[in-house]
Amino acid sequence: MPDYGHPITFGMSVYPSVDGLRETRQLAQVAESAGLDYLAIQDHAYNPEFLDVWTLISYLAAETQTISFVPDVADLQLRPPTILAKAAASLSVLSGGRIVLGVGGGASADGIAAMGGMRRSKREMVAFTEEALQIMRSALNGGVVEFHSDQHEVGGYEAGPLPPAPIPLWLGSERRGSA
Repeated sequence: MPDYGHPITFGMSVYPSVDGLRETRQLAQVAESAGLDYLAIQDHAYNPEFLDVWTLISYLAAETQTISFVPDVADLQLRPPTILAKAAASLSVLSGGRIVLGVGGGASADGIAAMGGMRRSKREMVAFTEEALQIMRSALNGGVVEFHSDQHEVGGYEAGPLPPAPIPLWLGSERRGSA
């Protein structure tokens, strides 16, 4: 196994069901008591039985003290990169730096399209994601963000707030079929 110079960390994923909110809160508290580092929460906004990932993270962060949270993974097609960076930075400030920003292109093209997102080919999604990552990195560092392409148009966004510590940016993806 390669060693990338990072410490080994542990976490768990919770199911963000409306009906399971009490159990999810209890699992978050147990995970924290057990010393886990992360709690991951799915972002499938098009699923009617799921709570919104950012709202649930806010709720759970208020119910815990040390465990960090990661959207698993925030859907770039439904959440613009400047808004994702703003949400992550805001929650990082409010939670004392307990946010990791996990992002990806989305798991359900039909669900994304049903909520107003664009259908993209695999090649378009790769380019879209690469650009979104550049925008988010810039926004998380503060200052003015400008980016102009066929996929994104950011015209002088003044980024902030600055998080108390750098926010890790994780990319989640899966390979299905050909481009």
